[in-house]
Amino acid sequence: MSRMVISSVTQAFTLNVLSFTAPIYETIASAQTHTKAVHFPIRISQPDIEMTCIFRSEKEYERFQRFIRNHQQNCMGVPSLLTLNWPERNINNWTGVVEEMPGGGERRNFAPRVSFRVTLIHSMITNRTTLASRASSWRAIYGGIGMGPDAVLTPPTAAEEQQDDALFGPNGGIGTGTVPLGSMF
Repeated sequence: MSRMVISSVTQAFTLNVLSFTAPIYETIASAQTHTKAVHFPIRISQPDIEMTCIFRSEKEYERFQRFIRNHQQNCMGVPSLLTLNWPERNINNWTGVVEEMPGGGERRNFAPRVSFRVTLIHSMITNRTTLASRASSWRAIYGGIGMGPDAVLTPPTAAEEQQDDALFGPNGGIGTGTVPLGSMF
């Protein structure tokens, strides 16, 4: 059993989680070259997390039911998300919505359990894809950040050409365009 904090703008609950599932769905595109195969994961999604929790008492379970009900009613007017924090499982500031949860209670259920699903808005996948899809600023490409004016678009200086020749040889390692006849076959 592990403890996870689920919170809204007004209230927070510490849940005793018995089990959870957070599947990741993806499509992988592959490309074959002469020497190796390369795989590109595309369309990755992590739509929800389902968990089973146990409560210390019926009163605590009823308070949690009211908390979820208030959250669902608030989502109808103004979008308000729940925040999930569970450092043991690397779940930090994931947000989502509880679309449905069983209500009511049972008689003489001294340690009630409930399984519910949180539809995720921000999760591990969305955080990683957001970071990976950020492009460089056009100013960095053009030469406006930390470089001189027109740094990328100007021809290299004599010192830069000399350094390039030292590393790659004359003509940047491209060659002169003539090939001796003996080396063709």
